Amino acid sequence: MQNPHDQILTGLATLTQQLQRLGELELMVCSGARNLVLSVALTQVAQENGYQVWSHYDERSAGFFMLGRLQASYANQANKVGVIVATSGTAIAELLPAVIEAHTQQRPLIILSADLPRSYNDSGAPQCMPQLQLFDGFIEGKIDIDLTLNESPDEWVQQLEENWSGHDVWQLNVRFPETDIKVIEALQTEELRGLLSPDLGDADSKIALKRQPFQVADLMHFLEQDTWRGLVVMLGGLEVEDRAEVLAFLKQLKAPVLADVTSGLRGALGALELLGGESIVQQHKPGKILRIGEVPSGRFWRDLEELPKVKVSSITRQHEPGLARESQWIQCTSITRVLKGLGDVEAVDDVLDLLPQDRKRQGKLQELLAAYPQSEASWMREVSIFASLGNSWYLGNSLPIRYAALTAQSDVCYEEVRANRGVNGIDGQVATFLGLASSCDASWAVLGDVTTSYDVGAFALAKKLPQDSVAYLVVMNNSGGRIFEQLPFFKGLSPQVQEMILQNPELDLSALAQLWKAHYKLVNAPEDLEAVVESELTGLHIIEIRPDASQSKELSLRLKQL
Repeated sequence: MQNPHDQILTGLATLTQQLQRLGELELMVCSGARNLVLSVALTQVAQENGYQVWSHYDERSAGFFMLGRLQASYANQANKVGVIVATSGTAIAELLPAVIEAHTQQRPLIILSADLPRSYNDSGAPQCMPQLQLFDGFIEGKIDIDLTLNESPDEWVQQLEENWSGHDVWQLNVRFPETDIKVIEALQTEELRGLLSPDLGDADSKIALKRQPFQVADLMHFLEQDTWRGLVVMLGGLEVEDRAEVLAFLKQLKAPVLADVTSGLRGALGALELLGGESIVQQHKPGKILRIGEVPSGRFWRDLEELPKVKVSSITRQHEPGLARESQWIQCTSITRVLKGLGDVEAVDDVLDLLPQDRKRQGKLQELLAAYPQSEASWMREVSIFASLGNSWYLGNSLPIRYAALTAQSDVCYEEVRANRGVNGIDGQVATFLGLASSCDASWAVLGDVTTSYDVGAFALAKKLPQDSVAYLVVMNNSGGRIFEQLPFFKGLSPQVQEMILQNPELDLSALAQLWKAHYKLVNAPEDLEAVVESELTGLHIIEIRPDASQSKELSLRLKQL
């Protein structure tokens, strides 16, 4: 029987070897006393293999930063797997929001959580809690590894081998006693460095990704039958690698397309795209909706809950269909595989003549934007033009993503457009943007003031941006939560309740920029945005826009009349 020190070292070696078989690792270390052994072991592995290592003191921001890293298009191409090394106690609970969103988006994320030996279970000892139940329902799998017991690691090695899909979240809960200086010292020796990170040889040593089975027969029937009722395609967020196949499919289908900006296909769809907003499908409801990608951000998708006569079919990476009502759907991490499985399709065309009507709405929309240049929607139009010059554009939830869908430029395709639209609200938006920005030369984001204030601690991550990169964070400072004003019941509420709902954070963005050593600019006209870009100052820029509230309200009313 091994002595306790050797037993822990052997277990750590097995653990790190199996992690390396999952793909190219990228590490985020959230330092703590309990996870010091794991942090040292994984850092040694990273040094041997050239893996990227990040560190941050706030688990919630760290989780979303890693999510942003995994959203970047290069991550899929490089078979990246994010690993977050977390300490015990409530610290690990701070990762829950990011875990939920990563699970919904199907991102390969490993939560490597440190824990006390099983003998501490139900003891109430300091920092002892049931960590294995924290993420239930939002992970693909979990393994409890107690390095203090003389257990064979074959069982959990086999579990990873058989169940790792490469597209979801896993928790590896590693148990060991209080940190032992002898273990720490041993981990840093040449002998252990080689054991922790051996030469795995060729690609056959990697754990193969599981190919998800799916059937396209129902989808084929959906596209062939009752097309006289009218078919509209709704595009949600798409992975960069799926865009070409989706575009080719849509050009064959020739149906009108209502595309979220996160689809990345605005500007590529040409005459097929409905650019005048959702009002066209709200007024002339099609008989069928084909959704491709993430759940669309607009109101009409939610309205489908009350429109059972409109048949809906979805192709998505997500685990659920996106509607509570009856619909058909195909879940697959590769939309390209599904469309290739369909083969050639017959054109269904625009039988409801939505596209000609939409052209008239587009003209009226442009007139309104010109008439209300200081409205939030008009500012989004201006920002979208500058964002098209960068490598990525990140959109916050609520108003930013909705205004982008309505008014963003469509002359140039964006390299990459992202948002956390799975289950997430305003959690971790700054951190996700900075994670995405850390893989780009030039990146843009648009967030609201409440969203920004909710993630202030994440600005510490800005110092981790590449030295020669630039990140523009545009904050629409509308004095908090103005999307609630657009709800039909809002006007009937008392002033006290309205004030409570709006939650104006009264955020001083210039002081925030000074605190985190970022550049700051209050812009009053599009020329001010141009000046910021032409300054060629690298690092993080916080750009504040204060839309005219009266113009935003008036434009919103006029849009409803289109």
